[in-house]
Amino acid sequence: MFGEVGAEMIVVNTTHVVCEVPPREEAGECVVNVRVDGRVLGGEKLAFLYVESARVDGIVPSKGRPDGGTVVEVTGSGFDVGGMMCRFGADHVGEGEVVSSTLVRCMSAASHAGNEVSVEVSAAWGEYTRGSHRFLYEDSVIVSRVEPTRVMPSSGALMSIIGSHFTTQGGLVARLGGKHVEPLHFVSSSVVLCGTGRLMLMSGNVSVEVSSNGVDFVASGQSVVVEYGVRLREVVPSRVPAGGGAHVTVVGWGFEGSSEMLMFGEHGVKCDVESSGHVVCALQTVASAAVGEVEVKVAGESFSVPFVFDVGATVEGMSPSRGPVHGGTVVSVHGTSFMAASSLECLFGDSTPSAATVHSSTLILCASPSQRQGSGF
Repeated sequence: MFGEVGAEMIVVNTTHVVCEVPPREEAGECVVNVRVDGRVLGGEKLAFLYVESARVDGIVPSKGRPDGGTVVEVTGSGFDVGGMMCRFGADHVGEGEVVSSTLVRCMSAASHAGNEVSVEVSAAWGEYTRGSHRFLYEDSVIVSRVEPTRVMPSSGALMSIIGSHFTTQGGLVARLGGKHVEPLHFVSSSVVLCGTGRLMLMSGNVSVEVSSNGVDFVASGQSVVVEYGVRLREVVPSRVPAGGGAHVTVVGWGFEGSSEMLMFGEHGVKCDVESSGHVVCALQTVASAAVGEVEVKVAGESFSVPFVFDVGATVEGMSPSRGPVHGGTVVSVHGTSFMAASSLECLFGDSTPSAATVHSSTLILCASPSQRQGSGF
């Protein structure tokens, strides 16, 4: 008896019987009793656990190479964390890696190209699942050559990967230097195009790999040389006074040789290269000719970073000119070029400077500090 439900029993010998487990609508444990001639046999209490039947909802990837070894993620429910078996077709059985009750990783067995088989799983004690989830064995992609063999990611140019067995089905993916290339444009079974502009690659030789399922990458033995032109990141400091000499450091990459010509607005500056990532620029002549915000860029290039030549701020008057000793009077200061100044502070006598609020290029607001009565500035 499985709970209150009877089951057919076959007596093998005096110490061994075989029972067929009856069906049950829900999972859970039930007590098992053995009855002979209407009498329940004594002894150790027996229990049987009904568990949810395993179900497969999907497999990824759905295809792989003929020599096997593709790791296939099987999703579903009712997977036994104690262990699951995987079956590719009717004969190829292997142990799966149980990640959770809803995910099992199975490794495909070897087969011949073009063969399509069902993927099923089973607990060690149960039956295999039945379903329509199929796995296709297809020829591995082959990469014969890459054109061009030198790329500059910042240029946005496309690269051609030439080979065989490319397909639009199942997720064709390429990698450069171990990084996925997106998007990948399918041209034919022997040519795909990929862009490199979104990749952050180290300069030098990088490997080219292609996968037809997004999992199995073929080490093609092909590589490309990644090169970078000069790119700017920032100017330090980002603003200097107009009309006076200053030295700034331009941070970026790709600087070569002893000098680099950079444009500060319309003015060319020959900068000294300290390293591939830093140049120092002397702005004595430019600062006297340029005013306000300008773009800094490599001569002949469009990419730029911002920079400001500050016009010196001037004060023309203020109101009110008196206030209470406890401070807090809002004083309007009138003048010119307040917006362009790199930093503005208000100083009342020898008190601690306080930040000014810029209202416009001709008006700033300052709060007076506390002072003893009769103090004047």
